[in-house]
Amino acid sequence: EPSAADAVFEEAESKFQALTERGKGGKGGHKGGKASKLWSCLWGFVQAIAGTDDVSESRDEKVEEAAEAFAKAATKFKLAKEWKRAGEALVRAGDCYEMHSEMAFMASDRYAEASKVLRKDDVDGAVKALRRAADVTIRL
Repeated sequence: EPSAADAVFEEAESKFQALTERGKGGKGGHKGGKASKLWSCLWGFVQAIAGTDDVSESRDEKVEEAAEAFAKAATKFKLAKEWKRAGEALVRAGDCYEMHSEMAFMASDRYAEASKVLRKDDVDGAVKALRRAADVTIRL
């Protein structure tokens, strides 16, 4: 029987998958060849003139929402002493923050937190998470 933490994790995962599918031209992406490319070009031109980037802002909000949902799931897993699942949720939160244009610094924090949690149950996973935290910090 799935726990409340599992439900929160699955909700966060579906949000994250929707974001990554849009980025690859899947769900939510434009299809239709030349007309789609023309529309995309015109939309970019209008945004440039208006000085707005609503699409990027909207995407960042959704990325942050998914990251927060993963962090919430991690908290629930920690309360249930499911350390490996908590670490996985924190790594997924870090993945989300890496995609966010202005909050990539949070990714390093989430990866470091995941490392601390994972060391209780998965030493290899803890090392990988810590390496990711270092990589993100170096890129900033």
